[in-house]
Amino acid sequence: MKEVWLRKTGAEELVLFFSGWGMDSAPAAALFARSVEQGFRGDMVAFHDYRSLQCSAELCRAVEYYPRRTLLAWSLGVWVAERSAVPSPHVAVAVNGTPCPRHAVLGIEPAVFDATLESYSEENKVRFNRRMCGSREVLRHFTAISPTREAADQQEELRRIREALLGGQAEKSSGWSYSKAIIGLNDAIFLPQSQRSAWEGTEQRFIAEMPHWPFFHQSTIMELTA
Repeated sequence: MKEVWLRKTGAEELVLFFSGWGMDSAPAAALFARSVEQGFRGDMVAFHDYRSLQCSAELCRAVEYYPRRTLLAWSLGVWVAERSAVPSPHVAVAVNGTPCPRHAVLGIEPAVFDATLESYSEENKVRFNRRMCGSREVLRHFTAISPTREAADQQEELRRIREALLGGQAEKSSGWSYSKAIIGLNDAIFLPQSQRSAWEGTEQRFIAEMPHWPFFHQSTIMELTA
């Protein structure tokens, strides 16, 4: 996976942000910038491109020094974070994702997951983004900070993720669990009922109008961790 430090000053708190599949650092950078505008003073490191599921040893050593570690994971990043070997966070929030991303009951229906992978193209990326955003207003918000990666590159990432899921190569390596799940009731990717079932026994917060892209309705770190 790729790691991008958005700020590294040795602050009291570090936010570890695991983005969704197909992203680059732009969505994380926008979230960080909005949070700083609203008074966030911590450091932040963001992860994307999960063709490899392990973060670097150097990154893990740096994370260990922070007295307070907050982990935010969105979409497929929810599953990846538990396999990344990052030091245990003090708070971990899952947003529109589950620990079982390719699952008929607890995640994305396997046939839908596989069809998304096999048919993914520049044309179908446009359709996927519309479905992810749910409305023109949210789509405009996403488009302003959307990743610049090509469809073939994103498709290869999703293929590697599926191989890990099917091959049993990526068992959970973390000793921590998510403390809260934020569920968008307008999510057309990870359906709300699947998320409810996956997070049974975990604190759940529901946002009525929120689609799979959550950062229009929850635009700062403080909102996501409230």
